[in-house]
Amino acid sequence: MRSRVLRPAPSGAKDTCYGSREGKRRSRCLGRMLDGVFSGWTAELRTPADLFRKLEHDRDRTRVDPIDVFAAFDFVVTAEHLPDWTGDLTVKQQEPLLRIVSHLANGAKHFRATDPRHASVRDVRVEAGAFDPHTFQHNAFEVGRLVVDLDGAEAVAFGSSLGIPDLADWVLAFWRSRV
Repeated sequence: MRSRVLRPAPSGAKDTCYGSREGKRRSRCLGRMLDGVFSGWTAELRTPADLFRKLEHDRDRTRVDPIDVFAAFDFVVTAEHLPDWTGDLTVKQQEPLLRIVSHLANGAKHFRATDPRHASVRDVRVEAGAFDPHTFQHNAFEVGRLVVDLDGAEAVAFGSSLGIPDLADWVLAFWRSRV
């Protein structure tokens, strides 16, 4: 029989852990919440404006290294959640730019975007630059960039392909007046 150690809740925390002394599978620990509500990471990341600043930071990382897939992932996942933070949940369906972001974020997060509403991205690829990315600095030489190949209405609106740094600039311009 496996035993589970349930640690005591920190002072001031609501302890929501429970278990069965018989060791049955129904033992669960639902987690703990300080003061009953999780309210952001720190004072630096609690509001839509804070998340917008993070989005700017992620965009800057895509500019420094245009083939950094981690920076691109961080950017699109953050941008995908900005409507949740602003309370405008319909904007993703209305704006072609945000449909691209949603398709990229869901495709990256789930490895495949199979939902039929995700029809804006055909592919993501590295477009080769003039210099070898394994030899030259990414922020000083043209080593290439991540490119999104578009489909449907989004291809009509933005062209057949869009570099990630350019996409990031468009997304920031869209949100700048709304946050």
